[in-house]
Amino acid sequence: HAAVPCVYAENPKLGRWSNTQRAGYRNYKLGKQTCQGMCEERINKLGSIDFSWIGEHVAKKQAWGEKFEELKLFKVNCGHVEVPQTYEDNPKLGRWVSNQRKWYRNYKLGKKPQKSIGICEERINK
Repeated sequence: HAAVPCVYAENPKLGRWSNTQRAGYRNYKLGKQTCQGMCEERINKLGSIDFSWIGEHVAKKQAWGEKFEELKLFKVNCGHVEVPQTYEDNPKLGRWVSNQRKWYRNYKLGKKPQKSIGICEERINK
């Protein structure tokens, strides 16, 4: 895959370069001039190696949304949202719900979540 994170300890320059390509792509798609030199040819070359156009923060938001949708489906099927931490039918959902509860408790205690994970008012209100 070509999903290089913005902060890439093994090769920091590659991480920064990848982030620059993503920014250039966003600006190009919005019709803005890019100092990154983004063009269709570059987009196609990066696309040919399955370059990930979204950064990890966006991917984490999408993953949170996907798990939230799974939780809603669980509620439709089971009538509640008390997913066991060791839920055999969907172990990842069980762990996700457990983490949401932990982050909520910490949030209520005034502890700040790690950047781009954890809980926030928007997520609590959902």
